[in-house]
Amino acid sequence: MTGFQNKPKLKFICKNDNGNKIYKLKEEIIYKNLEIKVVIARNFETDGATIPYPLNKIMKADDKRYLSCAILHDFLYHVKYDRKRSDYLFLESMKSELVPLHIRTVFFLAVRLFGHKYY
Repeated sequence: MTGFQNKPKLKFICKNDNGNKIYKLKEEIIYKNLEIKVVIARNFETDGATIPYPLNKIMKADDKRYLSCAILHDFLYHVKYDRKRSDYLFLESMKSELVPLHIRTVFFLAVRLFGHKYY
């Protein structure tokens, strides 16, 4: 089965210089598909979905519909997993979490076009 085995439990840490909230995982989360199992360790820090202004006025970084997927993507970039594969796992995870198509499309295009800045 493809998807997350559990939902993230987060602790708010602070706001970064850009005003984004930084969270720490209270416990590990696991994402699996037929090819890979990703274990994101307890205490991993994330800002959720990195959403630039002005989109951040209508889409929230910690929206539960895509929060797990954003944490997975942050982690894969953090450990320098293959960037293209990371982006496609992000898309796959959003499908498994039933994130609406229009949101999946915007997020996927954003990471493919601009993700290199954060990789």
